Amino acid sequence: MDQSAGSWIAPVIVSAAVREALLRDISYADAFFAVESRRLRKLYVKYGNPRLAYLCGKGVAAFGRELGITGSMGLGILEIMLAEMLIASGASADDLDRAESHLTIGRNQLELTARTDQLPKVFGQWYMIMAVSLKARGKLNDYSTILDEGVNDDWMVSRAGPGDRAAVVRQRVMMRQSLEEHIVLLNEAHKYKYSHPLEYYRTLKRVVEFFANNGFVESSMLLRNEFMFAFAQSSDRMPEIGKVSFARDFAQLSALRGELGMAKKLAIAAMRRAESAALFGQVRQLKVLSEAIDSGDVRGALEQFHV
Repeated sequence: MDQSAGSWIAPVIVSAAVREALLRDISYADAFFAVESRRLRKLYVKYGNPRLAYLCGKGVAAFGRELGITGSMGLGILEIMLAEMLIASGASADDLDRAESHLTIGRNQLELTARTDQLPKVFGQWYMIMAVSLKARGKLNDYSTILDEGVNDDWMVSRAGPGDRAAVVRQRVMMRQSLEEHIVLLNEAHKYKYSHPLEYYRTLKRVVEFFANNGFVESSMLLRNEFMFAFAQSSDRMPEIGKVSFARDFAQLSALRGELGMAKKLAIAAMRRAESAALFGQVRQLKVLSEAIDSGDVRGALEQFHV
């Protein structure tokens, strides 16, 4: 049996009564797919393999589409998560095609839902993941356009808090590569430090990476302890890719401090973890970093990408 991401679907087995309830009651359907979304996230966090998570989750989403479920927040979130898994696993051309298909279907679910409680956060994630996919394709004009839409979306601006909008705002700042905008991003992060600890960590991470890549060594070092604190506060919510990415960044910071031996050990250990979890994008970046450590200059060694 071909078990590639594009062909293999895990079967979904439910009773006739559950199937009827899903078709009859959208609130029941929404709860059903929300539970499946949480189950998939836990699987991803526990095992850290986005390809495995995708294979386990795409059958559930296909089941929802087969039933003709519409307006389900839970199903919309699941479709967006499947796109995230495909991008995290290495972002081949076929994976990106599938990711954008899931994002389109997920957006349709969100736009038809009667619920509004999670919409600001979920729409923020949708914009961010779609932007990352477009960037990976090299469609930089479309990448810029979707980020502008996400940041300036009237509905989002009027309803979403700073933590809900952090992902898409952060992605646009990364695109522009402006020192001033990264400083503003850092100064705004305190607003969601405790309400959205994972977003707070990701913002610190992007600012640290920007400083490190652009040779602002002293600024990077000033953020080093807070960066470690933010990681400790949110690491239990991260999948393996997030932990590998932190180790990669910390290796770069160690090299900037002149601790080349420690930096090399961290990079090699992170590369092994990335290989075991099939995180091929991270493996590529860690190879670049390892070579930069050997050369003695790690400024600009890391591409700012995702997670």
